[in-house]
Amino acid sequence: MDTIEPATVPEEPVDAVAAEEPVTPFSVKATLGYSIVVGIISVVVQVLFIIVWAVVDGLINDSLSGMAFAENGNCLLGSVLFSYPFIVGATYLIIRSRRGLDFLSYIGWYGWRTMKGKALVPWFAVLIGSMLINGLLMHLTGATSSEMMGKLLESTNPVLVIVMMVFGAPLIEELFFRGFMFKGLQHSKVGGAGAVVITTVIWALIHGGQYNLAEVSYLMVLGGLFGYARLKTNALCLPLALHVVNNLIAVIPALVWGMD
Repeated sequence: MDTIEPATVPEEPVDAVAAEEPVTPFSVKATLGYSIVVGIISVVVQVLFIIVWAVVDGLINDSLSGMAFAENGNCLLGSVLFSYPFIVGATYLIIRSRRGLDFLSYIGWYGWRTMKGKALVPWFAVLIGSMLINGLLMHLTGATSSEMMGKLLESTNPVLVIVMMVFGAPLIEELFFRGFMFKGLQHSKVGGAGAVVITTVIWALIHGGQYNLAEVSYLMVLGGLFGYARLKTNALCLPLALHVVNNLIAVIPALVWGMD
């Protein structure tokens, strides 16, 4: 009787089945260096936008020093909004320049899949509590909000403010700071704690031109909360959601009262 031999699966070439080495994130130097490059790109794009706006609108005839733009919210916020695609594009190209890295995975975009609704409640409770405490402290100490931001809100189209400050700014800032920067720093010698501190300090300081010292100090607290949320959940969605809610609560009342 003939015997039936089991079917054999053709062996793949050794190169095809060889285990791939895990792709490591960027080093501290590379992360910070690339961050500076992206920052420079952002500034250059914003300056070019303002120059074009000035030429078209005739503002350049009013003030060569650039102070004419200090109270032109549409121009300033427009320049920031215009720079966002360049920031995302540059960050994407940087991440994809290293073979094996996936852009969305690198920034922690897929982390929402492991998130549970009830687990989010304490984070938002801490956010609301910190906002209330900050408001109380500002009231007790007599601290005031930045005049520059007040003037910007008064001179800017409300729709542009909501699009940029409530949705655009949180998305781009979290993608870059708690996404790209955080990933590289977290997997370096500075570790998770160092990643939280460094991204928080840099994120707060870049807002120094918009806010006063009291507000920047509070941004340090917020940045710490956003960074810690990123660290504990390994997901970008939570700090992004916290950022959106914070800006929504801060901007909407300012717009409503400003229009009274």
